[in-house]
Amino acid sequence: MKFNEILDRLDTAPEPYEGCEMFEEMGVGYTDVDLSKHGFTERPIEIWCCTDTWVGSRAVYRHGELICVTTQRARKEDLEFQWVSREAYLSTYALIASLAETSDEPMIDLIDHDEEVGDPSYKISYGSQILLGRSYHEEPIYQGKTVEILQAWHGYSDIKKWKDVKILVDGEEKIVDLSEISFPIKLRET
Repeated sequence: MKFNEILDRLDTAPEPYEGCEMFEEMGVGYTDVDLSKHGFTERPIEIWCCTDTWVGSRAVYRHGELICVTTQRARKEDLEFQWVSREAYLSTYALIASLAETSDEPMIDLIDHDEEVGDPSYKISYGSQILLGRSYHEEPIYQGKTVEILQAWHGYSDIKKWKDVKILVDGEEKIVDLSEISFPIKLRET
């Protein structure tokens, strides 16, 4: 499956996008302007919790039009931006620069819409990253079957347990390593 197909079929709810990171990404410094008040929203693509922070990748929209995808793999890693086009970047930059009252030159990293991503799913490293009770992780896949996560351990001094997950597969409870489970990106039917 191509990344463009994932973006076209993404089936997660839009949320307000405050966007303070976008000001930093564009090199205009930090400001407390809330971009959601200027028509910006975001939708999760891949999402999990790293310590106390929701990370992963999200599609960002301005007035309902996709403008970029943000990715953060871990809590202490930088947020990366990939833009759908130079035009989307430049028009967003113009707004951001006006809100920050700056005239710095823009920088850009474009999305490869035709990038082949294969299976539209992702892995999570630790049980504490799973968002139980949220729609993002309700249908994990284990050995080609949709299973239910009953329990994910975290906070133990034995780091091995951080990767153990109790699942329900074919009516049987089983403890497996989290690396054996994948989480499908939420997509609507074609």
